[in-house]
Amino acid sequence: MTQMTQTALGMSYLTHAQLGNHNAGEGSKQLSDLKMYGNRPYISGQAYRHAIREAVQESTHENVNCTSADACGELEDCVLCDLFGYMNTDLEEPTPSKRVSPLRVTPLVGQYDAEVTTDMILQYAPGGSRKKDDNEESNGPENKIGYRELTDNVYKGAWMLDCESVGQREREIFDDDEEVGHRYERELETIAEDRNARIRHLLSGLQNASGLAGQARHMADFMPDTVVATASDTYSQRVTNALHIEEGNLNISAFESVLNDLTHDDGEVWVAGTHNPTVMNNWDEFFDAAESHDNVEVCDSVSACYDKLKATLD
Repeated sequence: MTQMTQTALGMSYLTHAQLGNHNAGEGSKQLSDLKMYGNRPYISGQAYRHAIREAVQESTHENVNCTSADACGELEDCVLCDLFGYMNTDLEEPTPSKRVSPLRVTPLVGQYDAEVTTDMILQYAPGGSRKKDDNEESNGPENKIGYRELTDNVYKGAWMLDCESVGQREREIFDDDEEVGHRYERELETIAEDRNARIRHLLSGLQNASGLAGQARHMADFMPDTVVATASDTYSQRVTNALHIEEGNLNISAFESVLNDLTHDDGEVWVAGTHNPTVMNNWDEFFDAAESHDNVEVCDSVSACYDKLKATLD
């Protein structure tokens, strides 16, 4: 088995999502409202993880038969339970009854106050849209008018992956000794030989997650426009603070401070961006700050950043 050279992979990003309803709130039967944080939309971490999970299922057709509602917890045979965690109290001891996911994500929070518009949609009843004849009585449910709130925004998010936990079972051992009292021991047992392949599938899923927009009818691009990616021997969620938008500009001082933290312990850092004017105004300052840092590599594209993360597994 190829040994991984890094303990943790992570990324902070900004992405412009075009007009849409990417994560509906509670609403009513005929209203699909937006989830809002103040005057800004947000997409829940659960919705984002679900989109990543779907993308992983599309990238690999082996050992992805489990559902989140009925997780098996068999890490050797189930890529999804391995990467996304599970809650299953039926597993035999000494296996823990639950497993924390190696992948952690933040909600995607809109960075700008944005207007909300409402789109009127027709919800077809079973049987299609056949027009009734004059004086004909309805024999079943009728078509209804629905309303969907839409907005346009730039979303900030981040994720971290604990590579050491992938393909390994954490076992907890309790010992009750009369002389020394209670003792507790934790160990990791490797139970899957395709750990690197699983991480590559996950990185591809993160790169290509697109199931956030109710895309049975329309589509939205969620591939990041701006990224700060890192690989390190030490698990740290510091990268989540790298990108801050203030009045249309990226806070360069905060950006440089986080870069210093990420590279202090010989962590690898890659930065990339797509010149989308909606994301930020000070693109030149952003790239100048990244290029002036000795231990940061500026990539030609966002896709190249994902390739750099995958290359750390080789």
